[in-house]
Amino acid sequence: VILRPNGKGFLIDWEASVGYNPASISALLAERSLEPTTMRVLVIPATYYNYQFSDRKQFQSFAIKVEDNTEQRCYAFAHRQSPAFRDLAKLFANRDLRSVKVTVTLRFPPGEDPVAELLTVVKPHWALDPEESPR
Repeated sequence: VILRPNGKGFLIDWEASVGYNPASISALLAERSLEPTTMRVLVIPATYYNYQFSDRKQFQSFAIKVEDNTEQRCYAFAHRQSPAFRDLAKLFANRDLRSVKVTVTLRFPPGEDPVAELLTVVKPHWALDPEESPR
């Protein structure tokens, strides 16, 4: 556990495998719900482009996984003009970072492709503020 001071309190970082996520990535890929899903994940810039997200000028590819190494990873794509892309670009401006742990909202489009659309970066860290609740 990592504690970081934040004004009157602390932010607490912990692994995604503690059970916060509404389902495993595998289950969400199988379900393919169009409803946005908020998850704590490890985001890694990627160079994989395929399916409806093959236009590199329009999308940025990221590998998405949780800390549980037995869990499947998938690729999530952010529109390059979206706030989600800008938020992640700011985090990865530090060239030493190879991955970031963030809370994001994803949508898994219909089909059998192992991909998701990255809609928002809810928080640039693991912990949600007490006033916030997962969607």
